[in-house]
Amino acid sequence: MRRTLSFWASKRSDERRADSERGAVLVLALIFVVAVGLIATALATWATNDLNNAKTFTNVEALHSDATGMMKMSIQYVRYHPVISTSQAVNVASPAVACWGGNDPTTLPVIDSNQVAVWCTTVWNPGLATTRVVTFYACDRHVPVSVCTAPGKSLLTEVVTFDDYYPGQLNAPNQTLCSATCGQGMTVESSTWGVALVDAQANVPSRALFIVEPSSTIVNASTTAQVKVLDSGGLALSGERVMLSVQGPGSLSSASTMSAVTNVAGVADFNGIIPATAGTLILQATAGAVSTTSTGFVVGKGANSITVLASNPGDTPVGSVISLSPSPSATATSGQPVVVSGTPGICTTSGDNQSGDHVSVTALAGGTCVLTFADPGNADYVAATPVPMRFNVASPHPVALAITATASTPASRTTNDMLTVTLLDQSGKPTASNGTTVVSLSQTIASGQNGSGYFADAVNAKSNETSVTFLPNHQVAYAYFGDTNAESVTVSASLTGLQSATTGIQVTATTPSQVVVTAAPSPALANDHSNVRVAIAIEDQFSNVVTLASPTAVSLSATLDGSSTGFFTQDANSPTPMATNVIVLPAGLGSSTVYFGDTVATPSGVHIVLGASAVGFSGTATVTIDPLGPAQVAMVWSSTTISASDITNTGFVVQLQDKFGNVTAPTGSTTYKYRLRTDATYSHAVFADSSNAQRGWGGSARKTWDITLSSNWPDQQLYFGDNQHNVTPTVFVEPVDGGSFSTSQRITVN
Repeated sequence: MRRTLSFWASKRSDERRADSERGAVLVLALIFVVAVGLIATALATWATNDLNNAKTFTNVEALHSDATGMMKMSIQYVRYHPVISTSQAVNVASPAVACWGGNDPTTLPVIDSNQVAVWCTTVWNPGLATTRVVTFYACDRHVPVSVCTAPGKSLLTEVVTFDDYYPGQLNAPNQTLCSATCGQGMTVESSTWGVALVDAQANVPSRALFIVEPSSTIVNASTTAQVKVLDSGGLALSGERVMLSVQGPGSLSSASTMSAVTNVAGVADFNGIIPATAGTLILQATAGAVSTTSTGFVVGKGANSITVLASNPGDTPVGSVISLSPSPSATATSGQPVVVSGTPGICTTSGDNQSGDHVSVTALAGGTCVLTFADPGNADYVAATPVPMRFNVASPHPVALAITATASTPASRTTNDMLTVTLLDQSGKPTASNGTTVVSLSQTIASGQNGSGYFADAVNAKSNETSVTFLPNHQVAYAYFGDTNAESVTVSASLTGLQSATTGIQVTATTPSQVVVTAAPSPALANDHSNVRVAIAIEDQFSNVVTLASPTAVSLSATLDGSSTGFFTQDANSPTPMATNVIVLPAGLGSSTVYFGDTVATPSGVHIVLGASAVGFSGTATVTIDPLGPAQVAMVWSSTTISASDITNTGFVVQLQDKFGNVTAPTGSTTYKYRLRTDATYSHAVFADSSNAQRGWGGSARKTWDITLSSNWPDQQLYFGDNQHNVTPTVFVEPVDGGSFSTSQRITVN
């Protein structure tokens, strides 16, 4: 039993061993297959890497070669062109700057499809022999300068010492920046290769932002902006192309700067952003796969101006049609067609002034045609200032004159009636002067009138012109006429070679301002019939008789030493006085005539005042009345009752009088002789030529007295006395030698 078991156990053990061996063989086979696969894969990878490495090696070699070449060129450039300033601190490294003779990495030469930029910093000490120690960094131009100058990041780093002095000038106190002796000596202190390829692809734009926003402007005017480009690490990227566009409404001019490359600070400058439309614009800046937008900025309407292209037509006859050339005749900044218009009444235009459509100008009348070129603007441009073009339109030659005026005008000390003088052409139509034309003015007054009119070139003027002037292109000229006298005037306009013209003007009186009284003859003879003509006129301030609108009463008066005297009559040589001394002037001319008479002669130097009053005004005239010839002799006693006296004590005058009792005198050499006497019988009545004269005892008194009256002695003063009481003697004046006239007077003696 144990054997069996042992057998079976041994058999099972053998079976297990066989199975184990079979498994091991399978595992080894699997391992072999895997190993062979790995070897094949490795061989394939090795082959691939070998090919890639060959390519990479070639690229690296080319890049190294390019870096070496740019490094040598940059070192030589900096040797003679220090890239620091005199304000550079001593022994302090300057900031990294471009050292290849330019600033824009995009402009670097392309060598083997590569662009290598070289940046450098400078330590300066002019007091040492090693004047400048410059560290140079060469990198692919896509690598930012901040990365390129970091330790181990450049393709090639070289430290170069420059001595800027001549030999023997070591430690010279020269603080200038080697203006004449740059690069006398040069030593490359070290040259270190860095990584073969800096991961330029890792320095791709990750963020863009406007660091200077565009400012408000107007259409067609430039504004600026700056866009900064950063990589994912926040480093500024140089050499990146940034594109601009408008986001939303609006547009930019094609002249705008739409593309710029970032500088070493990662900033793209856009210095020529020119909006083409008004409104609020938003700009979008795109660098690679990133973009950013600006804030909205206001763009106002752009300035608008007109440029006239057409030539001035010059002098043009009336009726001509002119075609302005070229077409269009004018352009505007807005791009809209310029509107052309003419002077109303002088010239008119047609045509829309677009390309191919010539603007036509029709000359209508003489004068200055002003063509106005205008553009009202639009949504993007303001209205342009209109531009004028002037030329003369010549009128038909004048052949005649015409003149008009107000037919009736009030009298005035200044001109008050406008004269219109017109030039006429062959057909009788108004035509304009083709130059300065002077027309003469004159006046003709009706016979018997004063002719006091005058001309001036302005209303209410006092000057006396003799002509009126037509300015060029004027059809009408104006003058003014005035006259202080109410009269009929004919005004004439004349010019040699033209038919003259006339017009009539009736000058009328103005409002009443005085009553004028005129009396004649003066002196007049005493008469019981009216024999003095009295003219009454209601006049204006210029002594023109006014025209009354309605009947007007005129009151008359005549006074002598304040007392009424004489009489007025309606008719001449009439004995019938007016009942009320009031005369009524009918409507019309304010004048009339009455007549005056008086039987009382006025003493020498005394006048009768004749008065007339009406419409609030009054006037006077004076007249004297002379006596008629001698018609009687008279005695004028101081008193006819006297006291008895032995001497002459009462005076009396012997005089000649006319038939109205006015004292008068003989004419020429005629004389009148008289004798005085009394009828006193018992009394001693005596005459003398002086008072207190006595008869007898040598006295001058006599009982009779002879007198002679002549033109030089028309009356005589005498004296009378009587010594008899209670008698009534009569004094007689008797002619001598058969003369005429006599008189007597009874005297009472107490």
